[in-house]
Amino acid sequence: MPLNTIEPSKRIFLSVEEVAQLFGLSKKTVYRLLDRGLLRSSNAVRHKMILKASVDEFVAKTVLRSEEHTSELQSQSTISYAVFCLKK
Repeated sequence: MPLNTIEPSKRIFLSVEEVAQLFGLSKKTVYRLLDRGLLRSSNAVRHKMILKASVDEFVAKTVLRSEEHTSELQSQSTISYAVFCLKK
């Protein structure tokens, strides 16, 4: 069965183009993520194939970091507001 007929959710690997479409990024940006080690791929074939688990990990890590950053900013703004009120 050709690879492109299997539903992406049932595959272990995704192509660079599929990951780019999934994230709404360019293929060049996906290659940068690979170079930075943020996504893992296999070089067993002619084209880079990205582990679907790696994509899931990347999403989980970036969402978690985003939520932590938002929480940190909220607590900093609360402290800043409290200090502002005390100075009045």
